[in-house]
Amino acid sequence: MNAAHGCPRDTRGRRFSIPESRRSEPRSRTRIGVSGERIPGIFQNTAVIQIQLPVTNTLRAAVLTSALVMLGYAMACGGRNQSVVAPSPNTSALATDSALFSLVTQTDPFNSYSLFPSVDAVFNGTAFHGPLDRVRMNAKALAALQSGKLPPGTKFPDGSVVFKEILTNGGTTTTYSVMYKDTGNPQAGGGWLWSEFSPSGVVGFPIGNRGAGCTGCHSLGRGPTNDLVRTFERQHSP
Repeated sequence: MNAAHGCPRDTRGRRFSIPESRRSEPRSRTRIGVSGERIPGIFQNTAVIQIQLPVTNTLRAAVLTSALVMLGYAMACGGRNQSVVAPSPNTSALATDSALFSLVTQTDPFNSYSLFPSVDAVFNGTAFHGPLDRVRMNAKALAALQSGKLPPGTKFPDGSVVFKEILTNGGTTTTYSVMYKDTGNPQAGGGWLWSEFSPSGVVGFPIGNRGAGCTGCHSLGRGPTNDLVRTFERQHSP
């Protein structure tokens, strides 16, 4: 065809026209298959040419890389819709005097505690806690001892309770004096919560005082080597 004249010519330069029936006939389209794959034509009378092209390692790597990128993108997008679970607050920390009173009278009741080892069941108290005292400790505190002693260089674990009943000379309990180990508690003094209650739960010394007036005395004698528990000084010699 001579494109300059806009219509086809034969080899002698003569013009000729394409029959109308041929003009409407769909032209052949060619599609190429890779690695011998036969790909059917999508047009009528489409001619399919099969060409052998080797799939190189580079092509495989490119395909694999693209797949991994798409997978990573999908995972990243999916993660945006996932809720983030906030860490649980420290529910073990006691925040109020009533919670501590409930602990030593109900949750971990003091009447189930063991008497302080190698100490009289009832002994003479001090000017601050008297006239008579009876001291117990819960199972967690007792488990920290070896042969009734706190091993050198160690401290009581959190959750330990040293519970002192202050008695009249007639044996009537008037006050509960409580030391509760809770090292990370912002109301702790020396790692302990310090509180005093009447047997009915009336607060005589709140934990909010952080042991003010208590830690000074408990830091005397052998208190510093026994994690501020001075009842060890009342133990009988073996």
